[in-house]
Amino acid sequence: MKKIMSIVLTFLMIISLSLHNVSAASLKITSLKVNQSYGYVNSSLKISANASGGSGTKKYKYYYKVSGKTTIIKNYSTSKSVNFTPKKAGTYTIYVSVKDKKKTITKSKKIQIYSVIKPKISLSTTYLKQNSKKSNGVKISVSATGGYTTKKTNYKYQYTVYKVKKIKVNQTTEKTVNEKIYNKKYSTSCTFTYKPPNEAGTYLVTVSVKDAHSKVSSVSKKFYVCISDLKSSISYNSQPSLGDKVSIVVNGSGGIKDYEYKFMQIDDETGKEIMIDSNYSYYSSNNNLKFIAEEIGGTYQIISYIKDKGGKVVRKPIQINVKDSVHLNVNDQEYQNLKVGSKVKLDYNTDFNYKRYCYSVSQKGICQLEFLKDSKDIYINTKSQGKTEITLYFSYHTQLTDINGQIIEENLNESDVASTTFTVNVIN
Repeated sequence: MKKIMSIVLTFLMIISLSLHNVSAASLKITSLKVNQSYGYVNSSLKISANASGGSGTKKYKYYYKVSGKTTIIKNYSTSKSVNFTPKKAGTYTIYVSVKDKKKTITKSKKIQIYSVIKPKISLSTTYLKQNSKKSNGVKISVSATGGYTTKKTNYKYQYTVYKVKKIKVNQTTEKTVNEKIYNKKYSTSCTFTYKPPNEAGTYLVTVSVKDAHSKVSSVSKKFYVCISDLKSSISYNSQPSLGDKVSIVVNGSGGIKDYEYKFMQIDDETGKEIMIDSNYSYYSSNNNLKFIAEEIGGTYQIISYIKDKGGKVVRKPIQINVKDSVHLNVNDQEYQNLKVGSKVKLDYNTDFNYKRYCYSVSQKGICQLEFLKDSKDIYINTKSQGKTEITLYFSYHTQLTDINGQIIEENLNESDVASTTFTVNVIN
């Protein structure tokens, strides 16, 4: 019986010791993984870790060291994974620290982070006259830095050319699309010469650069093709009269559509180009300069510019000379038998269209002229019988008004622009 009790006690002691050993198993990090064996700057990586043993809740802390600097990714939590995005290239040591109630342990793993491929593209020309016998096409040269390469495996290059087009979405809306017209598959050649079709327009070349890990970066650049040189044609009235509305219209041909226009003027004192105003002196789709000839015998020196889509510019000077005299005439045969007390509209003709001030000199006892405000109409008002000469004068008339439209200053030209004398005969 004693022997049986001894065996039982021994068995219970063994069980007790086994249970004690299980509960006291050491904390151990069983895995630390990164979802990729290498990474790239600004590309997300996933780190995962797992631990066993220990006592109580296990918490994980993730951090890394690069170039001697330590950065925490995520502080202690129960999370067994975390995402992080490296911001610079280098050899990263990834750490996970796991702690329970009694201790903390750490495990690390190295990973190489590469910089993003940075390609640069240069073109032998960005403006090509395709029908020229000297045209050899556009030579495309590419250089690249960053990424991952080896002595055996360097960069590879792919060239894609698009024609930039506008298509109608509906009757009022257009959108720009890139239509692929050529593709040269990946090769180790960092130069390529492309000869575009004989079609004027905008083209886009995209070069994709691939490293040894098949990581790709792309860069694009536009070039332009014309069939004929950019030209401008100009229509305008070269010798307007005082007060005439002058319209200068510029139209483009050749080059690459769409065109933009601007107008400048020459300063009389300095001889330099100066702005007309913001509506005309910045490039826009407005090809029509409008102004009023305000100075008799004056000269306007205008410079027109037209620019095509490829940035080609044609500059043309324009000189406009305002006529140095104004025509004014009255046919007085119509006014030889007017009756007293009548009001007759004066029949006159003139090429003076500017804002004007009109006045007359006559024997007012017989008749006088009536000038209607804001109108070009003039009337003869007869007062008494008799014959008189009337002299009609035209002068400049300018008004300076305040913000409410009230006249604060009126100016007359120092000399009359035009005058004419005619005879009126008033009878009973």
